[in-house]
Order: sequence, then C-alpha cells, then structure tokens
Amino acid sequence: MLIRMVVSRNTIIYGYSKWVSFEEALGVVSKMHCSGMQLNETTFSSVIWSFASRKIVHGLLIGYGFESDFSIGGALIDFYCCSDSIEDAKRVFDRLASPCLNVSNTLIRCLISMGRIEESERLFKGMVETNAMSYNLMIKGYAVSGRIEDSTRLFEEIPQRTIVSSNTMISKTANSVML
Repeated sequence: MLIRMVVSRNTIIYGYSKWVSFEEALGVVSKMHCSGMQLNETTFSSVIWSFASRKIVHGLLIGYGFESDFSIGGALIDFYCCSDSIEDAKRVFDRLASPCLNVSNTLIRCLISMGRIEESERLFKGMVETNAMSYNLMIKGYAVSGRIEDSTRLFEEIPQRTIVSSNTMISKTANSVML
C-alpha cells in the first residue's frame, strides 16, 4: 500500500510541477517527507526543473543520497548548465562515480558554450568512452575558439566519421576562413 501511495504522490508532484505551480509540488514533497514517506528518484526527477530554488532540491538530493545517481546527477548537471551555473555542474559531475557518456557530453557542450575550451578538452581527453557527439562537440569547440588545426586533427582521429561530423568540420572551417 505504501508503494502505491508513493507512486500516486509522485504522479501528483509531476502534474503540479509541470502544469500548476512549484509551490504545490513542493507542498506535496514536504508532506511526504514530514509523514516519513520515502522520497525516491522519481520524486526528485519530477521536481528538479520546477522549483524556483533548485539549491533546496539539490540539498534534499544529497541528504537522500541520490546526487550520485547518474540520472539525477545528469539532470542536475543539465539544469546547472542551462542556468549558467557551471561551477555547480562541475561539482555534481566530479561527485559521480562513473559519469555516463551523455552526462559527459552535456558538460562538454556547456563548457564550450561558455568559451571554456581548455576545460572541455581536459574532460574529453579523460573520458573512458567517446562517441560521434563527443568528437563533434570538440571539433566545433576548437573551431569556434580559432583552433582550426586542433579541429582538423581531431576530425582526422575520429574512429568512424558520420555525415554530422563531416558537416561540422566543413561548416566550422568555412566560417573560420570567412573571418
């Protein structure tokens, strides 16, 4: 019965956070917490994007031990990147035991968008696994920051080129020549 209650409350929280207001969603989370009901990953993933003060949610996530969960950590990193809180995103990333490929690519994308190419380069070089997206991000990052030689070198190192990686290289090289 308790599991059913948690599931139904999580559904209500999701609905409130998506279509009503974060205050209503927070009220349900607060009532769950105060009544001793176990909050879970679904509870937190439903509210991460809805709260005005994400730091409160982040604190709850740490308290419940969910911050190192890759899906929750990934959502936090994505949130912090979208709100230009790169230092918070990096702290969450550093606490993940083994960040998945998508989370790593999200942080690389964020670093590049903020002009922090050296940090994105360190992250890229330290990745255990990469994919075409990882390479495309770095090719774009190098080109945008004027490092065309690095962009070309990395393009030549791609294990399997795709139409996207070829288009990225052509586009960024053409843009740099025009400047």
